[in-house]
Amino acid sequence: MSAAPTSGARASRLRQRDLLTPAVLADPYPLYAQLRAGATLVSSTGWQRLARHADVELVLRDGRFSVAAVRAALDRGILARLPEADRRSLAGGLAIRAGMMLYTDRPRHTRLRRLVQATFTPAATARLRARVQELVADLLDRARRRGRLEVVGDLGYPLPAMVIADLLGLPPEDHAHVKRISDAVIRTMGTGAPDPASYALAHQALEELTAYLAPFVAERRRRPRDDFLSALVRAESRGQIDEAELHATVLSVLVGGHETTTGLIANGLLALLRHPDQLELLRERRAPIGAAVEELLRFDSPIQLTARVATADVELNGRGIRRGQLLECWLGAASRDPARFPDPDRLDVRRSPNHHVAFGLGPHFCLGAALARLEGSVALDAVLQAFPRLRLASRPVEWQPSVVFRCPAELHVEI
Repeated sequence: MSAAPTSGARASRLRQRDLLTPAVLADPYPLYAQLRAGATLVSSTGWQRLARHADVELVLRDGRFSVAAVRAALDRGILARLPEADRRSLAGGLAIRAGMMLYTDRPRHTRLRRLVQATFTPAATARLRARVQELVADLLDRARRRGRLEVVGDLGYPLPAMVIADLLGLPPEDHAHVKRISDAVIRTMGTGAPDPASYALAHQALEELTAYLAPFVAERRRRPRDDFLSALVRAESRGQIDEAELHATVLSVLVGGHETTTGLIANGLLALLRHPDQLELLRERRAPIGAAVEELLRFDSPIQLTARVATADVELNGRGIRRGQLLECWLGAASRDPARFPDPDRLDVRRSPNHHVAFGLGPHFCLGAALARLEGSVALDAVLQAFPRLRLASRPVEWQPSVVFRCPAELHVEI
């Protein structure tokens, strides 16, 4: 059921917790239409919300808008609420997280990205297709033997976790452990105002990650392999990154590699099951799976929101943005903007062109986009072909409580 459209007056008073009500989590798109109609809305905390495709595109491509300043502003707000001793105890974890590529600006971001981007090019990820197909076939075979499929837990979560473990050269059986670590960090993102307790849990998780990686890093120093972790260790030995940046880069890959693919598979399959005519186009091979993945990303993006801080006075499509202004860029709203997409609320797996912003734009365009596309296309195609009588289970769909990461908590289907 769609959330009822909010009035302009109501939308102008939106607070972060208003976005986390069950109705809005189930279907935020009527509310996004209100955000677009009201252009830029200012929250009580001083954030401006950008929902139009043209505005979001300009901000994401413009180097005068900082991501590092976003993280610093959020961390300052949390640290101000803590006793001095707790602030000191969290300092190390916050420094690691601040070093994630997600939260760095040029030139540091450029340096870190150049070290790792070769692993995630379309050509490099294409070589993983056979392994991804093998993992998907095994996961679906397990579901077939059980006689049931919970899409998030049985496919959307384990598939990218195992692929990332392969890339890093970590034992496959450890994927659940490292996913739990990344989940603790993710819980401080997009759930309203994160509380000090969630920051403490994230700090503990980062300490666990450092301890977990230590023997693997030491082993790669002695005997390098052909894996991503060895590449980082070699970069550290050449002085291109330090130890904190190595851990932060691993964390970036864990967080980015898990969430986008899990949401793409779960949101995409849910959208197809709710639009059976589009599902049949794919099942009967009358629409290319690559184009369908792009449309599913546009229609219900796994990443709904990113943020920036203006580092200079900027003219934004006729409106003035002052230096220091905090900006929320609503990717999910921009990808449904009727000014850019004809009939944007209609799912059309053959839509072309499709200039969505699900992976962002500009310098911070998602590093793992090609890998997420590969995993999503293989998984969705395999599910549709393996289970011709696939349909949604009768239980209601509950969504994760986040305005950043969009994905059902569980998605039960009958196979």
